[in-house]
Amino acid sequence: MRLRCGLIIGAFCLSAAGCSSNDLAVKKQMEMDARLEQLAQGNVAANARITDLANEISDLQRQVKTASTDIEAMKQSHNEFKASIDSIRQKLAALTPPASTPKIELVNREAAPPDSDAALQDAYMKAFGLFSANKYSEAIEAFEAFVTAHPTSEYAGNAM
Repeated sequence: MRLRCGLIIGAFCLSAAGCSSNDLAVKKQMEMDARLEQLAQGNVAANARITDLANEISDLQRQVKTASTDIEAMKQSHNEFKASIDSIRQKLAALTPPASTPKIELVNREAAPPDSDAALQDAYMKAFGLFSANKYSEAIEAFEAFVTAHPTSEYAGNAM
């Protein structure tokens, strides 16, 4: 009887151990199912995001194509405008005579005595000629020399 009791207790322990490992297997299976469901939902969300991104890419490609077409049209208009400006410049150059630097020359003028009014006027006109020819530094020197040499001349005020 003792042996029988020992066998019954042993069988009970083995079946209890088998039940607990069965419960553990069921629990692990439920956890795996829950994780698999999470992954499936994540996959659905990822696929939706991929679809949205593909649509955005398509929109951007259409915008780039439109912009490229606009740029090509602008290039053509720019080239036509540039050709028009060049044509106008050529016509303007043909109509406008070349600019020449004005020169003041004294023709057939005899050298006047150093103290006469003609000599003063010649010295002043020489400095003024340099100024008119846009030779400013030389004109300044000539006007200063005129004022130094003839401080009481009627041209001294203009020379200053």
